Amino acid sequence: MKINSPKNKEMMVVENVSKNFNIPYKKEGLSGAIQGLFSRRYTLKEAIKSVSFCIKPGEIVGFIGPNGAGKSTLIKMLCGILVPDAGKIEILGFVPHKHRKRYTRNIGVVFGQRSQLWWDLPVVESYTLCKKIYRIDTHAFNERLKKLSELLEIKNLLHQPVRTLSLGEKMRCEIVAALLHNPPLLFLDEPTIGLDIIAKIKIRRFIKEWSEESGSIVLLTTHDLSDIQDICKRVIIIDEGNILFDGEIDSVIKRFSNFRRLQVDFFQDNMNIERVHQSFSQDKKISLEELEVSQGENNSYLIKFSQTNNSIISLIDNLLANFSVSDIKIQEPLIETVVRLIYERKNS
Repeated sequence: MKINSPKNKEMMVVENVSKNFNIPYKKEGLSGAIQGLFSRRYTLKEAIKSVSFCIKPGEIVGFIGPNGAGKSTLIKMLCGILVPDAGKIEILGFVPHKHRKRYTRNIGVVFGQRSQLWWDLPVVESYTLCKKIYRIDTHAFNERLKKLSELLEIKNLLHQPVRTLSLGEKMRCEIVAALLHNPPLLFLDEPTIGLDIIAKIKIRRFIKEWSEESGSIVLLTTHDLSDIQDICKRVIIIDEGNILFDGEIDSVIKRFSNFRRLQVDFFQDNMNIERVHQSFSQDKKISLEELEVSQGENNSYLIKFSQTNNSIISLIDNLLANFSVSDIKIQEPLIETVVRLIYERKNS
């Protein structure tokens, strides 16, 4: 079921954007409080430091960073809530903070811990209010609501009060509310927080399909890195107001994690770690440097190896030539592991 593509195909451009805050500094105790009334001191907090990036239509981009990294400040500037101190932001032909009324009619926003649905009203009445707010044509509204309700499986929830919905049902209804006006840009902040795995899978699948069909930009901020790995092809990693990395997830994994894993299942009952090591040591194409073999359940073994020292093809060729193998699986590093390595390297 195809959702109509947005007419505006302009991209998002962020150039040398900075944002600072003056944080009040107060001494301890009553004397400090009194002194602060007459001569208040401030410390300068550089939340965003000359950040630049560009996002094309149809991209799903994940923003990663620890608490206090600057993600929220950046997203608020992209939404038009905050005004940058320096630099340029142009999205869909608008400067968000200057053209806020017109701009916000072209974006959808879903915050995992906040609701845009009215608590005591049936879901469909909240949607009718959204129709009025965004001035959506009746025919277009009915068509979109029908398509989105089917895609996110909420048709049976439309006449239930919001307060009676489960967390997963409510989140799917929130996403529909954000898309009723067919925005070319969607902001998602922790869209799967607190959800069970089935609900997460449904939402992840929908976001990918909707972005592909509509050509819309999706910006995702979350602490659940499995969301990033399942939904996004591109990731922007932020820390202390700076961009540490901007690129495809596959690129960040290859750049910051040099290790891969092979999970090998053998038919033989007499397999052990020593036999695998001995087989590798007799092969001139394989280096035992930075190569580890560990045993899993039954006849399953895990081989962790450095891509610098060894070729995955050489390892597989050796295993197939010397053993009776029932299955081989290649395990890529998790984005969670890669992000942890990035921050460890930065701090060291």
